Amino acid sequence: MVRQFFFFLVLLFQIQLSAQERDNSAPLPIFPPFEGTVYEMPVITQNYGNLKKVGIQEFYTDTVYTYPVIGDITLKKLNIPETYVSKGSFPGVDRKTKFAMILHSKMKVQLDACYEFALTSDDGSRLWLNEIQVVNNDGGHGMKTKKDTVALREGLYDAKVWYFQSFPDRFGLELDTKIVGKVESCSDKELGSKQPFKKIVFENVYFDIDKYTLKEEGISEIEKVVKIINESIVKTIKIVGHTDNQGTEDYNKLLSLNRSDTVASSLQERLTNKEIEFVILGRGQSEPVASNNSKEGRSKNRRVEIFLIN
Repeated sequence: MVRQFFFFLVLLFQIQLSAQERDNSAPLPIFPPFEGTVYEMPVITQNYGNLKKVGIQEFYTDTVYTYPVIGDITLKKLNIPETYVSKGSFPGVDRKTKFAMILHSKMKVQLDACYEFALTSDDGSRLWLNEIQVVNNDGGHGMKTKKDTVALREGLYDAKVWYFQSFPDRFGLELDTKIVGKVESCSDKELGSKQPFKKIVFENVYFDIDKYTLKEEGISEIEKVVKIINESIVKTIKIVGHTDNQGTEDYNKLLSLNRSDTVASSLQERLTNKEIEFVILGRGQSEPVASNNSKEGRSKNRRVEIFLIN
């Protein structure tokens, strides 16, 4: 009888512990407003013998950055419920169908734990944290939920969400999180708050328009970057140049590559560690971070990004 009572107490303790691990009163991740760009999805025609199927692309690829820009968008939360287009429009988008968006936010995790992320959408959506895909709910479909778990520790994480609306009857996009256990319960999927790289952005202010020679302000920033590198473990430095959409694609690609090369040369001259590998790329106008329809947006797109990879 005593032994049975002892086992009962052990079982009760385990149940209570499990309930504590799933205690959703604990602080959940905090998302500032999501900001991003809305793109027009192109019409795709496929031939099947004498038949033609007309539709739009139904899966994420990075070619979305080359599509026509509809405008910028800001969403305080991703909590847009399933809605028929006859009863409303997606917040911040002045059209019913054939659009997609890339949204960014900086997620703050307040507690080490195993988290479940649920992404519900009509049509496709995806979620990345620190450029690692966590949930894939892509493709053309009605309101559908995909979930996955990941172990996160206290810190800041870059959150990116892809969403597209194809079919004309309804839309919706919701992101939910909850704690489902301690870090150890899903530690095989742990995603550290420390990114595999440190990202530094050189804005257009450090170059004259249509030039790739660093201004004095740019040289001062280079000195700061060198200090960061010397205080870190860096094996590779990737430098990627970008432009706005003014000018031809070929010209912009060359200009962005020349700016990347200038930054790389300035760093190489000042670094004591000569074994660091450099990767130099020019993306031209293909990857905007803001709308090219405004002066402010074009200024943000004229940039050089430096990735310090350990």
